[in-house]
Amino acid sequence: MDAYTREFTLETADAAELFRCLQDTAGDDANRRGGGMDALFAEGHAWVLLWQRLDMRRAPSAGDQIKVVTAPGSRLWRSISPESGPRSVVPLTEQPLSGEMERQSLRMDNIPAPEHKLYFDFTPAAKHIDRNGHMNNAAYLAALSEYLPKRDGFSLSILYHREIMPKESVRVYWQDVDGARIFQGCAGDEECFRLSYGAPVELG
Repeated sequence: MDAYTREFTLETADAAELFRCLQDTAGDDANRRGGGMDALFAEGHAWVLLWQRLDMRRAPSAGDQIKVVTAPGSRLWRSISPESGPRSVVPLTEQPLSGEMERQSLRMDNIPAPEHKLYFDFTPAAKHIDRNGHMNNAAYLAALSEYLPKRDGFSLSILYHREIMPKESVRVYWQDVDGARIFQGCAGDEECFRLSYGAPVELG
């Protein structure tokens, strides 16, 4: 199937809105391919994000129009399977993957945990809870927005380890390391996410 394109007019042009644009476009594309949320829910499954990365040479401004285009490729995703337990993650593909293919397809950034224990706390707002019953992936950036330094361009990567539930208190540790600001969010003793926000990288 060909690439899917969607256009947006930005309201705030912050990192959270840009991630929402990517997420909404991916959701629309998944729907037309038969792998959207409604189709998966009907079969007792749900797709989840493990990692997102956004590299911006130049950050857009409020009022700008942007175009998001998907990149067609081999179908690869992971799905929560109720038969495997509430947090068991199993790979689902059209064809079996070799070990090397899976490692390349699922390669994620290595984000260190902050060593200095500067922190702040947040509880997800009701508007940030999505239809899965947990905090929407893009909303993490809204919760961290005042701690993300202003940049004309940036590279942002986030690893999702565990969902954040409604009314759950999250403590976020942060530190500046080698020109980037890193974050680690924890609910009690459980790590929920890690995030790195730094200068833009050269895009190929």
